[in-house]
Amino acid sequence: MSNNLGATTVAPNPENTKGFNGLSEVTSGTPLFTFEKSDDQPNIDPYVGKTSRELYEIANSLKESGKIVEAADLYDRATHHHQAMRLWEQIGDLEKAKESAEKAGDQFEAGRIEQKIAQLPENPYLARQKAITEKEAQRGSIEHSFNLFEDISELGEKIGFHGFDNKVVADIGTRDGRFINLFYRLGASEVYGIDPDQESLQKAVDDGKLDEEHAVGTTLENIPDEIAEKIEAAAIFNFIIGLDQQQSFFKKLADILPYDGHALVTVAERETLNNMLMSIRGMFTAQYVTRVSGQNDFPHKYLVLLTKS
Repeated sequence: MSNNLGATTVAPNPENTKGFNGLSEVTSGTPLFTFEKSDDQPNIDPYVGKTSRELYEIANSLKESGKIVEAADLYDRATHHHQAMRLWEQIGDLEKAKESAEKAGDQFEAGRIEQKIAQLPENPYLARQKAITEKEAQRGSIEHSFNLFEDISELGEKIGFHGFDNKVVADIGTRDGRFINLFYRLGASEVYGIDPDQESLQKAVDDGKLDEEHAVGTTLENIPDEIAEKIEAAAIFNFIIGLDQQQSFFKKLADILPYDGHALVTVAERETLNNMLMSIRGMFTAQYVTRVSGQNDFPHKYLVLLTKS
């Protein structure tokens, strides 16, 4: 089923599908599986054209239903910045709260929140990543060259990804740790880099992206229990696992993640994406969007959010 945010939702156990207009339609039973809409169709913002009052009323409904992040974002869009500020502060996103206060022109509240930010204890993992941010930008890392942070921040909302929300994240296939800094920027509290390639993993340690504790030189299937128990979310960038290994891989991932746990995945090729969507059935649901249209085999072309079912 294609949702109203311009993304595509895929649920487990696809059966009895019949294609139409580049999509798939379930011909019996509960809708279970769809392919993505055409790359030529733009992502649709459901709130475009709505008045400030309409946005405000929708934000109120979202707030009542417990969708605080979406509500805060819409309050800002409706120019009700003080309401947005209070919600951002409520969920602990002080940077966003300060931005809302500044948009409202309330320098007193902006200053108060800035003081709260200054009093926060320093997170050692974030401090380490902050120290290498400038070096990453200067040498033109893959993260910067493909603008992944900006794209994930924008497109992630369309598939239900709102950041890692202070979770412990497993970067599966971390290689030289090139995306570790990105995952911290997306809200991870800790990141474990998992990769059997010892040489690449050591480079991540030597470059300061991982310390020895968080560099795990093995496959996901062989991850030590004491680390597996800590994992709350996962990231798999440039997913290229062979089809014959995918089911065992996703079974292990499902065993590790908590119920409703998320894995953020990027895929370059459509065939790989389709194979993955078939392999996850019975274990995960998926929503995905296309970052770049009209180009085949483009790195991180598809942004996918897997949710343990």
